[in-house]
Amino acid sequence: MSIFKEELTAGISLSMTVTETDGILEKGQAVVVNGDYQVTTSLVSAGGEHTFHFGYVIVPNKEAGGKATIFFKARSVQKLTAFESFNPGQLLAFKDSSSEISRASMEYATGQITVIDNIWDGGESITIGGVTMTNGIEFITGPTNDETARNIANAINLRCPDVKATVSGPVINIRALDIGQDNISLSTTDTGNDITLSGPAITGADVSVIYAYGVSLQEAVSAGNQVDVLVF
Repeated sequence: MSIFKEELTAGISLSMTVTETDGILEKGQAVVVNGDYQVTTSLVSAGGEHTFHFGYVIVPNKEAGGKATIFFKARSVQKLTAFESFNPGQLLAFKDSSSEISRASMEYATGQITVIDNIWDGGESITIGGVTMTNGIEFITGPTNDETARNIANAINLRCPDVKATVSGPVINIRALDIGQDNISLSTTDTGNDITLSGPAITGADVSVIYAYGVSLQEAVSAGNQVDVLVF
């Protein structure tokens, strides 16, 4: 109960429905918001992902499936415009300098190299984040496209400190090691259609979850919907 008391410093309270499976809650019990805009004591969602926002019971429900008064360490409930669709209980953030709210997420920058021919002329190079690897020196081609991909991936993992490479058949999947690092350059001198690149850089890093603005209290069916957001 001491943690509960320490948390009750500043926030708001909401009357919310408790899931029937949770029965009758106790005062001070920690709860989270689920995808149906109900509170539950489960710390992990049905999909296996961690839940989104903690609150505490200050007035328990009187029956299973009834309403309880929940205290959230948050500033207010605001009505904001959705940039995209999302479910209740989704962590939200402002992204890309937009005035509309988006799903907050944590994603690593990624990219791909696909081997389409294992017979190379020799001397072709691949450069990732300023580190150049040359065919015949840092890596060699193999008897198959898959083997060539494994050889290139091994060279990447040995020589490129900013990324990790894994292999799926002839495809080399590259992921940044630092979740905040984006736009790591990716290029090749190959002109014989031996490999293809996903693009000129490894991209897609998203750390907006760190700067989450609040949690959705309503479903946004599509972009432009007005939704209630519990603001941290």
